Amino acid sequence: MHRVFISSTSKDLHTHREAVRDAVLKLGMHPVMMEHFPAMDADAIEACRRKVLDCDEFVGIYAHRYGYTPTGYTQSITELEYEWAAHLPRHLFVVKPDYAWPAEFTDGPDEHAQLEAFKARVGTGHVWSEFTTPDSLAAAVTQSLVHDAERLSREQSRQRRLFIGGILTVAVLIVATIAAILLTKPDEEKIGTSQANREATQLVESTLNAEATQTIIALTPTPLEGQPAEKGETLLLIADFTRIDTDATNIEPNLEREFEDAGIHYLRIHHSISSREQAREILRTYNAALILWGEAARGGVAVQFEAAEAAVANSPLGFGQLSVSAADVPSFDAFVFAGMDTRYIVEFTLGRIRWSALDAEGALDAYARAERLIPEGREHDVHAESLHLMQGMAFEDVGQSKEAIAEYQAAAEIVPEWGFPYVLMAVLYFKNDDLASSRQAIEQAFERTFDKEGVYAANAVYFEATARITRVTMETFNAYVQPDAVDYATATTDLDWIIQRQAFLVETYPMFPIVQLYLLRAALHSAQGDYTAALADYDEALALEPTNAFTYYSRALTATIAGKYEAALADVNHAIELNNTDTTFYDLRGQILNYTGEYEAALADYGHALELDPTQAKLYSGRGSVYSSLEDYEAALADYNHAIELDPANATFLRYRADLYMDKGDYAAAITDYNTLLSADPLPALIQVPAVRAEVYANRGYCYLEQGQFATAIEDYTAAIELNPIPSNYLMRGNAAMFSGDVASAQVDFATVLELEPDYLAVYIELVYLYALVPGNENCEMAQLNLAKYQELGGDDPDIADWAQQGCLRSTPSPTPQPVTDAVFDDGTVITLPSPRPTTLISEPLVGMAVAFCTPGTEATVLQTSQIANGTRWVQLECDGGTGWLEEDDLPMP
Repeated sequence: MHRVFISSTSKDLHTHREAVRDAVLKLGMHPVMMEHFPAMDADAIEACRRKVLDCDEFVGIYAHRYGYTPTGYTQSITELEYEWAAHLPRHLFVVKPDYAWPAEFTDGPDEHAQLEAFKARVGTGHVWSEFTTPDSLAAAVTQSLVHDAERLSREQSRQRRLFIGGILTVAVLIVATIAAILLTKPDEEKIGTSQANREATQLVESTLNAEATQTIIALTPTPLEGQPAEKGETLLLIADFTRIDTDATNIEPNLEREFEDAGIHYLRIHHSISSREQAREILRTYNAALILWGEAARGGVAVQFEAAEAAVANSPLGFGQLSVSAADVPSFDAFVFAGMDTRYIVEFTLGRIRWSALDAEGALDAYARAERLIPEGREHDVHAESLHLMQGMAFEDVGQSKEAIAEYQAAAEIVPEWGFPYVLMAVLYFKNDDLASSRQAIEQAFERTFDKEGVYAANAVYFEATARITRVTMETFNAYVQPDAVDYATATTDLDWIIQRQAFLVETYPMFPIVQLYLLRAALHSAQGDYTAALADYDEALALEPTNAFTYYSRALTATIAGKYEAALADVNHAIELNNTDTTFYDLRGQILNYTGEYEAALADYGHALELDPTQAKLYSGRGSVYSSLEDYEAALADYNHAIELDPANATFLRYRADLYMDKGDYAAAITDYNTLLSADPLPALIQVPAVRAEVYANRGYCYLEQGQFATAIEDYTAAIELNPIPSNYLMRGNAAMFSGDVASAQVDFATVLELEPDYLAVYIELVYLYALVPGNENCEMAQLNLAKYQELGGDDPDIADWAQQGCLRSTPSPTPQPVTDAVFDDGTVITLPSPRPTTLISEPLVGMAVAFCTPGTEATVLQTSQIANGTRWVQLECDGGTGWLEEDDLPMP
């Protein structure tokens, strides 16, 4: 149960503390108070410290006394309690300076100086609220605690949305980027291993892996062997191939002829290339787009390419793309073997060139021609799996997902032990919202190997990293649609695996997005409540990219959820310094300022953000929350309405408005909004989350309960229990059953609450009421037993003890009532009865049994007012067809 420590000096704030205690109980939380501790010896002080550490929230109340300072200490118990609560959300309240206060409860000069020093220290790090009467303090504490709970719920929801709204997109783009780059990286490791070509393979491999021993020619040939390309012209250079054997295949004339037939503009460079650096220099000299060179051996030919960085404009990746510009593809190679038609080389190369230039249609035409040229039975030798993968990516670019899947499956059939084609299938299924097929494909990928029995050994780490990122993507998306089914352990392990290999990945591929992986792992840690680990990952990300505004924002978001508002504010301020036009940053800072009570500053942030973008619905919703904190419900409602107008499909905004109506007591309007959320077809994604849908049912049930519609309330609480069987839902259903007269069902629900949480304080209140005041169910012994447990757990509301007493005095003669001449209520006066509970009328003052229940908020007629021997006044009422007595103090005064 949520435990709230109530800290203050005692004698001067006794009534205020009781009001706060009652407010905490009404919220279904457990108040922990110093009154329940023994005398303050050393052991008791340690016990007090442990009690503070065990709580979930801290409420500090400060007036004009510094409080008792134990022997051996320099600080009072009150100040020590404040320090012990440093790890908790602290809600602080200070009496208004000009509020009249008894002199006997005001410190002398020495203690006053200590008190002021303490208040000054508290005020430096926190924002406090002022109070006057016990009722004003109770209201302020209630608002602060409720708002903190709403904040946590909102931020957890926001954190889930972050998975697909930001980090998830990054994860998918990582998969897309790696897939594209890897399929166009140097393929020295892709030489076939068939017995017929083993000798040629060994010759080519040994040449490619050896250090260059040739004499490097001048980088810029003089004179030029042709004209450089004009601006906008695409030029292909073909250099001489290095001869490993004197009788090696003479491939250049065949390539020239094939490129001529394909309509590719080329220029012959009559010398060999010894390094990629030399190839790039020659590319720049001729302003060419691509240079082709290679090595020729007796058994086969290795063809290599270098693409100029300026060959095409750099086109950034989009969520739906699996393509990459030539600026991002510095080089790629294709390997061929003895007996292969050189036309296959040409068409495969042409397809790659056109795909890199974002001409997917042209690439598909070339790939189709290359596929028709594959010699039967030699798919492995020509690496047809790579051709199929490239075709699949081109099909994706033109939106033909079915054809792309078929190509990936064809690649998997050629090399069934290789897992990478399944990774590409998984990504494509995911993009098309086929989550079941996506998960199945990624599982198939992990059932296989990523190095293809050594053939792809050098790229195996890349392939496995891509697969693991894909699997993480599945889990992070699942965190949004089905949070209870997320395999956080696997997702975190996958990210650990990749990050542990970051040195190799970054060294081999400098563009590898390590920072995004830290962000993703931080989000996973945060979703599991491990904020320390999450913040450590954000630290790592910022060490790599210290000017990344989004990372500062993400760290601020996690710090906010963890209740570390000062750190969160510092980070979001830094994010805004780096980027002062992102409304998301102002939105978060506005929320933080709202949580810390700096409402005017929060409104200023939302006002500025709305000036930047007045179409952002979430900004109106955020500002509505600030107005709600200020109890300006009309302004809050106007902002929620505006948010809904801008984004009517957003269930979150409608949920906020429904909750606002409920808080205002406008139950009919709240029910209307809850009905809209629960009757949508299909349900909004937010409402599909079981825990969220359960909350909506429970809130609507509360509204029906407040209106006295007990049967309908029971139906809603039953629906909430089916989705989320937590103690509070059983408690409220039992409450509704009890007031509907179904005592047996109420007892079953209250028993279930105790099975789930034996120390759930609120259930003992209901049980005392059940056995003391419900007609026909009176049981003095049970009422007293539950009262004792209630008091053992720290409950000390005198009303609860009065209920138990009434239940045990049924046989005591009723005191003779005496007519009252100065009655507060005239006979015949109509009174609107209070909410939220039905009003219980008893047959006789003080010791009578319950004879009627009056619906909350209904009107009752005063029949007479009497006073008994102990001085208490009782009013006889008629309501809902029943007549009985109620103590005058329990009625709303006129």
